[in-house]
Amino acid sequence: GVEATATSDAIVNEQTITALSDSAISGLLIALGVVTLLLAGVYWFRSRQAGLGALVVAPVGAIVLNTFGLMWIFGIPFDPITALVAALVVGVAIDFCIHLGERFVEDLSSADDVETALAQALRHTVAALAGAAATTSLGFSALTLGSIVPFARLGTVMIFAMLLSLLAIMFVLPAALVVYGRRRSTTDVADDDATERIGDTTADDPEGNLAPT
Repeated sequence: GVEATATSDAIVNEQTITALSDSAISGLLIALGVVTLLLAGVYWFRSRQAGLGALVVAPVGAIVLNTFGLMWIFGIPFDPITALVAALVVGVAIDFCIHLGERFVEDLSSADDVETALAQALRHTVAALAGAAATTSLGFSALTLGSIVPFARLGTVMIFAMLLSLLAIMFVLPAALVVYGRRRSTTDVADDDATERIGDTTADDPEGNLAPT
């Protein structure tokens, strides 16, 4: 018999978009997983704070998802060019998050409390990161002036991504760092109290004759 396959530009485009969507999502998850493991290892090696690696990466996933959300709101289609957004955003946004996270760790070791450490970290990083986001946005804005529509869309989407990255650095990551810093401070205080009680017990009973209560 004769087999016939219905096809058209609409069907081909739909299949292409579906394949790109699946590839973009799987690639994003793999990239975030690899980066998370890498940063967790680095922070564990440096300061025994592996959880900070995952905390720094978390806003990046939110930035990518919100970028895709803005694409949907403004009617920007998902095509082979805009599919590059996920990789570009991960590369740029993770750099911003690492800068703030690393500065926070440094300031936390010398500050009196978590809020002071965060204020110092923001004071030393936000201006530079805002300048980087602005210059990057201006660079991608050149694409929006071109006559090639897919590249113009890419420029617009990357401007969205840079603005979202800046908002995440100013509001989302700082809030997460405060929660993390407070929980870590509470754990450290509890550990210090336990160590102090053990030390007092040892001093009162150096030969270990007192029975535990």
